[in-house]
Amino acid sequence: MGELISILAYLLMFVLNVAALLLILEWLVHLLPGSGWNRARRLFFQLSYPFFKYGTDYFPFRLGNLEFRGLLIAFFLLALSRFGMPWLVLLGYNLRG
Repeated sequence: MGELISILAYLLMFVLNVAALLLILEWLVHLLPGSGWNRARRLFFQLSYPFFKYGTDYFPFRLGNLEFRGLLIAFFLLALSRFGMPWLVLLGYNLRG
């Protein structure tokens, strides 16, 4: 059971890192000027929209016309995967006996 918890924690850490990467890429693509990036903007927005639904309520931060919501959520996910998940992995190995 302990090994299963550890494996699931590693998998969750990977998912959090990929989600943070998607949010950072979405934020960077929206900074690029030009209409040639509209397809990439639409794709990244559709991939990261589930994270934006919760981010609007908890991280409302704007600076002029620039929205930092996705970037703040990405840093939160990276911090969670960097500092929170190792404790879950250690707990899983501790439960193993």
